[in-house]
Amino acid sequence: MRVAVDVRVLKNKKKTGVEEYTIQLLRHLLKVDSRNEYSLFYSSIFSINSKLKNIFGSTVPIRHVHFPNKILSLLWKFPGLPKANWLVSGGVDIFLSPHINILPVLDCKKIIVVHDLAFLRLPEFFTRWQLFWHRYMANASIPQADHIIAVSDSTKRDLVAFYEISEENISVIYPGVSMELYPFSEKQKQSFRKKVGLPDRYILSLATLEPRKNIVSVVHAFALLKEHYDIGDLKLVLVGKKGWLYKDIFKLIKNYGLEQDILYRGYIPEDEKNGYLSSASCFVYPSFYEGFGFPPLEAFAVGTPVITSNTSSLPEVVGSAAITVDPLDVPALSLAMRKICFDRVFAQDLRDKGLVRVRKFQWHKVGGDVLRVLEGDSV
Repeated sequence: MRVAVDVRVLKNKKKTGVEEYTIQLLRHLLKVDSRNEYSLFYSSIFSINSKLKNIFGSTVPIRHVHFPNKILSLLWKFPGLPKANWLVSGGVDIFLSPHINILPVLDCKKIIVVHDLAFLRLPEFFTRWQLFWHRYMANASIPQADHIIAVSDSTKRDLVAFYEISEENISVIYPGVSMELYPFSEKQKQSFRKKVGLPDRYILSLATLEPRKNIVSVVHAFALLKEHYDIGDLKLVLVGKKGWLYKDIFKLIKNYGLEQDILYRGYIPEDEKNGYLSSASCFVYPSFYEGFGFPPLEAFAVGTPVITSNTSSLPEVVGSAAITVDPLDVPALSLAMRKICFDRVFAQDLRDKGLVRVRKFQWHKVGGDVLRVLEGDSV
């Protein structure tokens, strides 16, 4: 069986959750599958062949179509175009897309991975252009798919609700967590904090600074904590790139007069993530909506207690290993921060539970489950 994998998402310079998913999925598919033939497909004016070879090795064939991706995607939306099997090295049996992308006009089975439908569930958190493009991409790809892999039961429910897709055509396969993440020793934590200039004790928020990630509630909760309790030298550290309406967050910090207590570190290199997560007193992630939600599991992997939302996929991902709160309930979020940061026994219990919970999310299992879907079996 010949399988073409859409790697257009790997053109991005900064690695996000979807890029990491694509890399890990394909790596582990190649490890567990010695029967089928794989090739990589992308369309772009610029080549990323060397990047792909560094990630996946030089033995996997690459099909680079030298054409702007957005224009090609727009053309594929029109019916009646000739079959485009030539785009994937003369034709394939399955076209696998690890993300919602416009699918080529191919005469083969098409399987896509859907990570979330946040743009339909919470459209108020997107710009007009983002809404248009996400809807265009989803409407042009989801109905075309012969089978869909959803990253959570929450995403599966959204697919059924918004696109009326039969549950039999959806397989839920949870992503894995990077094996490169591990708990730091106290000596390693001290060394890392000194190296990058972090405070000795801090609450960590790691997310894009945009409304959907609910950083505003994190700031409100920390201000409430500081106002009502003696928290000593405890700080709040915000990590993540600036997204839509990010200025509202900094205005709020200034209004509270917390510029010295809330530190913004921007987008950090991937090799520093382990240090930031391991060295934190707790990790807070009260997102309004996640199709899966990698960050809480990454915190589990390094032994850091987690506070997250009781909405969308997050409860099914974290189970009983984290504190879950209503993302709009600022007092509850503030109390959860206090509980973890000042109750050592409770915090240790969450650390232990998190380390056990994260073992359920293994990439080698993901590779095997996706292979079964490719070969027509159910999972």
